[in-house]
Amino acid sequence: MTLFKGGRWMSISRDQMVRGTTRQVCGLWPFAGGAGAPRQGVPVGKHMQTGATVALDPITYFQTGLIANPSLWIEGKPGLGKSTLTCRICIGMEHRGVHNLILGDLKGEYVTVARAMNGQVIAAGRGRGGRNPLDHSYATDAAYAMEPVTVTDQDGTWRVEYQYVLGEKAQRELLADSHARRLNGVEILLNIQRHRQLDEIELVILERALIELQERWAGPGAPIMRDLLRLIDGRPVKLASGRELPGLEIPRSLREVAMDRGSLDRYMEVTEGLRTTLTSIADGTAFGGVFSGRSEIKMRMDRTVVFDVSSIDSSDTSLQAAVLLTCWNEGFGQVETMQVLADEGVIERQNYHVVLDELWRPLTSGPGMVDRISASTRLNRTWGIGITFITHSLADLDQLPTEEDRVKARGIAERCGVHVYFGLPRAEMRRIAEIQALTRREEDMVVGWWTPESWVQVGGKKVPPPGLNKFLLKVAGRRGVPVKFDRTVPEATLHDTNNRWAA
Repeated sequence: MTLFKGGRWMSISRDQMVRGTTRQVCGLWPFAGGAGAPRQGVPVGKHMQTGATVALDPITYFQTGLIANPSLWIEGKPGLGKSTLTCRICIGMEHRGVHNLILGDLKGEYVTVARAMNGQVIAAGRGRGGRNPLDHSYATDAAYAMEPVTVTDQDGTWRVEYQYVLGEKAQRELLADSHARRLNGVEILLNIQRHRQLDEIELVILERALIELQERWAGPGAPIMRDLLRLIDGRPVKLASGRELPGLEIPRSLREVAMDRGSLDRYMEVTEGLRTTLTSIADGTAFGGVFSGRSEIKMRMDRTVVFDVSSIDSSDTSLQAAVLLTCWNEGFGQVETMQVLADEGVIERQNYHVVLDELWRPLTSGPGMVDRISASTRLNRTWGIGITFITHSLADLDQLPTEEDRVKARGIAERCGVHVYFGLPRAEMRRIAEIQALTRREEDMVVGWWTPESWVQVGGKKVPPPGLNKFLLKVAGRRGVPVKFDRTVPEATLHDTNNRWAA
C-alpha cells in the first residue's frame, strides 16, 4: 500500500513501457526497462499489458535464434483476424525482400494485397484456369540450362562451347526431385477422385509410365494427363471431330511391371481401374477439367504470388483439396529449384514466406493425405523458407480417418516454432495442451476472446467481438505475449473479407 498526498492507493498501476533511441531517452537511464516482448521481425501490434511494440514473423525469429524451426501456426475462431494478421506479416515480408507464396487463397483475401505489392495472381477453378500436374518444366529447364563458355586452345585460337549451368550431381538430384513431385501430384488427384489410395501395383505402373512419358516426350511444352493416359492405354483415341489418332505401342517396361505374363488382356485387366480414373480426369469429367489441360500462366518467383481458388464452392471439398495440394506441390517445387540454382551460384539466394491457409480441407479429403502434404512440403530450414499454417481448430484433425494420420497431423502443429492463438472455446484448450503448455491465466484469456459480440448496436453499427484482432503469442515454450493490433487505413482498404456486404 502506497501513501500519496491525495490519499491512499490500494494498488499501484503498471506504467506503460515505451521504446526510444539513446538520443531520445538518454535522460531516463538507468530507470528504463526492457519491454519483455519480441521486437525482431514485422511489427504486428502492441503488448496488451505494457504497450510495448511486438514483432512477429517466422523467418526473422529463426534468423535471430528465437526458434529452431521457421514455421508459424495460427488458429482461432473465424472472423477474429487470422487472415488480417497474415496479410500484415506478408506486407512486412515483401518490404524486407522476402517474397510471399500464398498457395491457395480460398476466399480471395490476399488477392488485393498481392496486386497492391505488384504481385502475381493466378486463378484456378472451373472456367477460371487450370493447373497441369505434369508440368514441372521449370525444374527440367533449370537442369538442362546451358551457358556459353569461351575455350582457348594451345595454339591461341578460341571457340565458344556450351555447358550445363548445373553440376552433374545437382542436375541429377533436381530431375529426381521433379519426378517425385510429378508422381506425388498425380497420385494425389487419383486418391482424391477415388476416395482411397492406389493399389501397390497401380502405383508402380504409374511411376513407370511417368518415367517413360518424360523420356519419350518430344512435343512443345509439358505433356498433359491425356498423354499419360494414351501411353498407359496404348489404344487409338477418337477425337471430338471424329478423327482417330493411332494408338501407341504399350512400352515393354509397363507390361513387365504390370506382370501381364505376355497377355495383353491381362495387362488391360490389371490397368483397368487406373485407366478409368485417369480418363475421368483427362476428359474433364472429374474436377471440372481443372487438371486436364495445360497451365495457362507460369508461376513467377521474383515477387509475391497468390493462387486464387476463391471461385471453387466451399461444398466442393474434393476439388478444393485437389487444387490446394496441386498448388502446394507446384509452389514448393519452384522454391526448391530456385534454391538449387542458388546453391550452384547461378542466382542470388532468395528467401520465401509460404502461407498454407485452410489446412484442414486437404487433410480431411481422404486417407493418406497427411503423408501427401508432408511430401509436398518437405522443405526444411536448410532451404531458407518460412511457412505459416492457418486453421480453425485442432479439432479439425479429429476428422482424419485413422489414428496414425491424426498423430502425424498433430506433429505438424507440434513442430512449428511459433504458435498464435486467437479466440478459442474451452474444449480446445485440452487439445492445445497436447502440443503447447498454456498457463491457466493464458487459457482464460484465449477463451475470453472467444466470447461472441454484443446484441447491442452503437450508432447503428454492430459492436465488434471482444477478441477481434487479439491473439496470444507463444514462442518456443516461453511465457505467452497477449497482443492487440489495429489495421491501418491502407490495410482496411486492401483487406476486407466482408466487401460483398457493403452497401
